[in-house]
Order: sequence, then structure tokens, then C-alpha cells
Amino acid sequence: MAKRTARAKRAAEVARSTTATKAQKQAARNVIKAEKAAVALGSDIGALREARTGAMDARAERFKTGGTQSLADTIAEANKARAYADAMRRITEREKGVGTPYTGGGVVIEDDGSVSRAAQKAFEQPRFMLGPTAAQKTNIDWMLREGAGDTVRDKRATWRKDVWGDTWDDKTGRWVKGDRTAALETQKGLLEGEIPNIYSNDYSQYFPGVKGAGSKGGLGGIIRETPYTRPAPKDWSNLRYTYAGSPESELGQVTQTPASRAMFGKQGRALQPWTGGQGVHASLLNYQVPGGAGVDVTYSGGNPSLFDFNQQQQQQQQQQQQQQQQNLQNLTALNQRNLAAHQAKYQGHSQQAADLGLSYGTPAYNQWIAANRQGMIDQGMKNIGDKYTSKNWIDYQGLLAEQEALNGKTE
Repeated sequence: MAKRTARAKRAAEVARSTTATKAQKQAARNVIKAEKAAVALGSDIGALREARTGAMDARAERFKTGGTQSLADTIAEANKARAYADAMRRITEREKGVGTPYTGGGVVIEDDGSVSRAAQKAFEQPRFMLGPTAAQKTNIDWMLREGAGDTVRDKRATWRKDVWGDTWDDKTGRWVKGDRTAALETQKGLLEGEIPNIYSNDYSQYFPGVKGAGSKGGLGGIIRETPYTRPAPKDWSNLRYTYAGSPESELGQVTQTPASRAMFGKQGRALQPWTGGQGVHASLLNYQVPGGAGVDVTYSGGNPSLFDFNQQQQQQQQQQQQQQQQNLQNLTALNQRNLAAHQAKYQGHSQQAADLGLSYGTPAYNQWIAANRQGMIDQGMKNIGDKYTSKNWIDYQGLLAEQEALNGKTE
């Protein structure tokens, strides 16, 4: 019986774990299966190399032009290739990274310019890998120092091309090996020296286009190093039936009408607004990376006015002013109608009130009108005289007081 590899043992622990997720257990089973397949080929280097090439070609489907392979499937194929490569290294006793530009994934620069070990662990965990070897650390240090570009991704590509002589092929999604003679000699000399401490070295100076550490900020760099791709819509057609109970039910039949399909969109696209225009202002999506170039992730169909809050506030103020002006006009018109009606009913009173210095609608005016209605104004004017003065009005007020006193005595 073939001996189980160390990587397969690590995967078996996860597969038996009661706390591991379904996805983690599936990944563990894939690794165990890949390790078994590699062990089954024994010491046949040729067969192992051929099997690794096939797995690498399958992994590369994701990186081809227009590739749509899922990340989970890509990791599964990479695990197979890694199992065959590990088997060959056990036979040849060659350390991972020696004789190749392999650095391993999850290389992210922290704010202090050092390599993030946490980011590497996040990459290694779902692949059941151990930490980087001395040769990998040497390659990482070499790549960060001599690769050109403002991101780790760019540095890796230019280092692979300019130093190792390899060429990227978009059609296959893989690197084509070039003349590595000079690179191998350089690597040999580097490996004879001291192993670089990538977790304390400051690589900020090798990122001239980025302020600070030139980093991608810890674990977030794993995301930011990946070019943005708008998610493609999924087929959510079956969601129309979820509230109907069954597609064969009466309600389920209604969901298949043209109106219902239009509401959900083709394959349920209307339920996935992130796949198309959704009225998001471009300024909220086109952001500036500190020290770097702007990143354009514009969605089509944006309506900038929805996010112009200054314009909205001005429009609200204008509407309020217009409403206030209209209210004032309505009030003025109402007062004019009331005054006209009053003058028609009490002819001559307005002029008399004006001569007395009374204003329409005031308490004194209303009191004067009340006295007039009781027939007191004529009597008052007869005793005071025909010419109305301020003294006349004082005397008139006295008459009112006397009348009120008399009224009080008669009650």
C-alpha cells in the first residue's frame, strides 16, 4: 500500500473535521484524490511530468483570453499539478523553487514595506500547502527588487519576462519557457548567500509609483491585484417559481406569462443589477488609488443628477421660495376681497376710519365698527363735532366707557 503524503494527511484532517465547511471538505477530498493519483505513478518521472502538464493545461483555462473557469475548478486542477510536482521533487530531492521562477501565491506587501505572512497563509490554507521554502523566499526577494511595475502582479510578469526570458501566451493561458541560462546562474549565486528575511525587509523603495510602502495594504492586496471584471449574470429563471410552490401550479403558470418574464428579465437579469447600469454616478465608482492611476469601473446608464446633492438643495430652496411668494399673493388677494366686501356693506366707514387714524383689521378699528353698528358713532359725532381729530377720538373713547358703564348698571 502506497504511503500517504504529508499533504494528504493535512487534507484528511480537514475532511474529518466537524467544524470545516462543505467547501473546505470538498477541497480536502480533491487534494487527497490528487495525492493518491500522484503516488500511484510511483517513480516514473516521465509519467508524472506528463500528468502535471495535463493538469497545468486544465488549470490555465481560467487564464486564457475569454476564460470562464471558476476559481474552485482552477484550484482543483492546480492541486493536481502540485501533487505531481511534489512527487517529482521527492524523487529528485529538489527543493521547491530551485531551478524555476516559482514564488508561490499570496505575495502582498504590508504598509511597512514587508511581505505579509498572513496573506501567504490565506493563499496556502485552501491548497493545504506549507510555508515558502528558502528558494521561494529568495525568488520573492529577487522578484520584488528587480521586477518592474507598481504592483506585485506587474513585477512578477516583468521579472518572468525580462529576467527569466519567458513569454506569456494568451491563447493557452500559460508561460512559454525561454532561455533561462543566465537566470539559473544568478539564482545559483543567490541561493549560496544568506536567505533574505522577506517578512522584515522594507521593499518600499522598489515601488516608486506608489506612496508609502508601495503596497497593496495587507490582505486587501490579494483583491486589488486582480483586475476588476464586472460579474456576469447568472441564470435565475427558476426564481420565478419560488413563490408559486410549483411550476405546474396555477400560480406557477402565471409566472410564465410574458409580463412576468419581462418583470424578471431574461434569465432573471433584472434581479441582478450589479451586472448592468443601475444609475450609479461615475464619480462614486471611478476612484483614485493613493499614489496610483485612477481605476475605471464605470457602469453604463448612470444618472449624475441623482448624486448632485447641491443642485437638489438649490431646487428645494427655489420651490420653497416660490411657495412662500404664492402664499403671500393669496393672502393679499384675500385681504383685498374682504376689504372690498366690507366697504360695500359699510359705505363711508373707511374714510371716517382713515380720518380717525384707524387701520383696517386692527382691534381699535374693530371696536369702532362695533360701536358704529350699535348706532353710537352718530351720537358721538353729533356731540363731538363734524371735524375728526385726535382729541375727538379721545372724547369718543370716553363716550364708549360711559356707555359700557350704563350697560353694566342696566344688566
